Amino acid sequence: MQFASVWINDGTRTDIARKGHGLQRAVTIALIQLIAKRQLQALSNTETTNRAASKSRYFIFEEPELYLHPQAQRALFDSFVNLSETGNQVMLCTHSSNLINIDKYKSIYIVKKENEQTGSKITQCEEDLFDGSQKNEWNLSYWINPDRGELFFAEKVILVEGQTDKVIIPALADKLSIFKYSYTIIDCGSKQNIPLYIRLLNKFSIPYVAVYDKDHQENKTLKPQAIEAANSATKAILDEVIEELGVAVELVNDIEEELGYESGKSGKPFQALQHIKSDDFQLSDSFANKIRAIYK
Repeated sequence: MQFASVWINDGTRTDIARKGHGLQRAVTIALIQLIAKRQLQALSNTETTNRAASKSRYFIFEEPELYLHPQAQRALFDSFVNLSETGNQVMLCTHSSNLINIDKYKSIYIVKKENEQTGSKITQCEEDLFDGSQKNEWNLSYWINPDRGELFFAEKVILVEGQTDKVIIPALADKLSIFKYSYTIIDCGSKQNIPLYIRLLNKFSIPYVAVYDKDHQENKTLKPQAIEAANSATKAILDEVIEELGVAVELVNDIEEELGYESGKSGKPFQALQHIKSDDFQLSDSFANKIRAIYK
């Protein structure tokens, strides 16, 4: 049996095995991208079915993110997707959220070994979680939080409505000396999107905290339909929460009111951060207890 030998001249011509790990991985990525590109071209030029093509190649990788910066990891993931879409079987084990597309949740397996007695446990979601309109909202939320794939690696996930909550809640936890790096906070984009994330977390048995605004501000008391919409959104969140996995924490009526100040119409996260960093800021006991409940 003969094996290919790859020689590279990066100033000194040697076998690739004598080069650095980064260069070795770069060559591997280039080959994967080349194969994916050629197979896409072949698929567009022939009538070969995916079923027939799937018999030809298996690509199996362990931690392909090693020695790659985040941008290269995302480019590599696109190549993996292209390979799979041309009929190849692609399997990878990763610790990088850049190699996870949360929209393809049916292809994700979480493997955990909690103890020696039970051994390794595999969790997967095989069913459709969203209907047409919900799927569109789910896909749109990617552009609000592109790193949401991180939730699959979290000890606990904190779901919030927007950017201000995402900035302020961990900052206050740090002030209280209860911040945990193992907890991931996800900006869901809106109160209405929180139930979609809860549904996913339930299926993968990932612990979570859903933090939402009550939204009964004074300017809404004269608008019964606004209060009704807020209550409906709250009910949708509470209906999805499974007690064994998650809890819900309500802010009255939003995070600005909890902090005791009025924000402007723009730059809300920065204004809120300035407010809690000021010398005269005092965290109320009620809000402090809510932060402790979130990071419990």
